[in-house]
Amino acid sequence: MAEKSKGTTEENCKEQTEAMASAAYDVEAKLLEFQEDFISELHAASTLMSNLQTEVHILSKRTEEIRANQEKLARKVKALNRKMNIINKRMNTSSNKETLPSQMQVDLMSNTWDTLHTLEVHEFLCKTTGQMDVQCVQDCPHIIGHHEQQISEGGESDLHQHLADCKKNPGHTNFIPVDTFSVQHLPERHQDIELYTFIKAAADLTVKISVTMTSPRRPDFWPNTNIPYFLYSMKGSQHLRTGSGVVIDVFKWTTGACKCHKCQHSDKRNIDCWKIQVNTAANLVFDDIEARNTYITLFYDTEDSSNVVQLSAVEDFNKDIPRDVCRLDFVTCDRNLAAKLDLSLKEYYVCYNKATERYRATRDEDKVMFHVSHPHGCCKRISVGQWKDKIIFRNSFNRFTYSVATCPGCSGASVYFLGNGWHSHCGVLNCGLGYSSA
Repeated sequence: MAEKSKGTTEENCKEQTEAMASAAYDVEAKLLEFQEDFISELHAASTLMSNLQTEVHILSKRTEEIRANQEKLARKVKALNRKMNIINKRMNTSSNKETLPSQMQVDLMSNTWDTLHTLEVHEFLCKTTGQMDVQCVQDCPHIIGHHEQQISEGGESDLHQHLADCKKNPGHTNFIPVDTFSVQHLPERHQDIELYTFIKAAADLTVKISVTMTSPRRPDFWPNTNIPYFLYSMKGSQHLRTGSGVVIDVFKWTTGACKCHKCQHSDKRNIDCWKIQVNTAANLVFDDIEARNTYITLFYDTEDSSNVVQLSAVEDFNKDIPRDVCRLDFVTCDRNLAAKLDLSLKEYYVCYNKATERYRATRDEDKVMFHVSHPHGCCKRISVGQWKDKIIFRNSFNRFTYSVATCPGCSGASVYFLGNGWHSHCGVLNCGLGYSSA
């Protein structure tokens, strides 16, 4: 019996020991779990603190920027007051000052352009107020003149008559046909084969843009201004409007079957198709309604060009109204066309990068520029000249004015400012200078 009792006691002790060990293990496991949770919470708190510190830094920086902008604005207001005093003095000396209508007052201010340029900074005439100011209202486009679209009530058949009747550039001697353009047409100090090759490469990608509908959704005024928006009075019109643009990319499109004009009228659509992206001015193609009524003409280099191609199937459309730029995405299943444009783009970007690097150091001294366009909707021409003023728009984009020859039909044409990049031609100011997109 004693031995049996002893055995039972040992078994009980063993069970108690195992139970205690199991309990200790559970406690240890919970402690480890608690420790992990605690470390995780600590890490999260540390991350939150770091993010808060970053936000505080950003807010502090923004506060400094706001303060600096306020000081800058105050200086501009003082400069504006000085300039308005000059304008008022000029108007007071005019014998017809009391009978001048508001538009003539604006024209008088335009005539004082060169005088006002000598004051403090280069600024532009803001037609929102008719005053000289860089920042008059929030998001004001500032440089707003006259668009240079060719409007043709008679359609394509009247375009050559518009060219012949042109009063802005009679004879178009400063518009050089692409097939006769040579190194000798460049400014004397810049007559080299690399620049010539770059201009020809840009010309290869230039397209004529034709729009057959003016959207009923065009606004009456520019955003946040009382400036009449381009062609607001032509809403719903189906008169032909022409401008220019440039191919900026081509790539194979893998989303569904081709939607080009040919495939849309075929029982079997091609699976292989490409997107061709074209850049132009938003004043030329305002929205998706106008985009659906737009076609482009490629390789229209001479009046008797035999390899002209037209595309009309717009798959996508993007715009920025204040900057006055837009992008049209056309689709095609023409493999040869896609390959040709792809090769032209590769050659263009090689030339573009070389020219940008070469002129970067002297870009604001030489001020060399050129554009390739379809004036009056006719064959492609090249114009070379110099830009005049550069202004920062929205703190990150530049806008330019220039004296190079432009005509109706040039809106949307790519304008190349050597060393400063490229923009789209938008229109012309009252003073006669052309101006670009931002």
